[in-house]
Amino acid sequence: MLRGQGNTETRVLQTLAEALELPLPDVLVAAGVLSHAELTNVRNPSRTDPLTAEEAADELGITDPQSRALFVSMTETLRKQRAENGEGNNIAEN
Repeated sequence: MLRGQGNTETRVLQTLAEALELPLPDVLVAAGVLSHAELTNVRNPSRTDPLTAEEAADELGITDPQSRALFVSMTETLRKQRAENGEGNNIAEN
């Protein structure tokens, strides 16, 4: 499994990390779920300002106009709902 040849379901890997007393990110890299570069980027983001919905769509590779419009609309709706509920507006941005 840790060689990327078995089950890579994150719940299973979380349980394995806990049982082995290893950090989950290290297990995700060992299992091939994340690369070392991806883990480094998550730990040390080069960007500190939040993405706009359009930028997030670009990052996710959403190019189909209909899918992109749906994604942007859903993202903006979630931001508005969180703001109305007093929960801040950065959850969709993280």
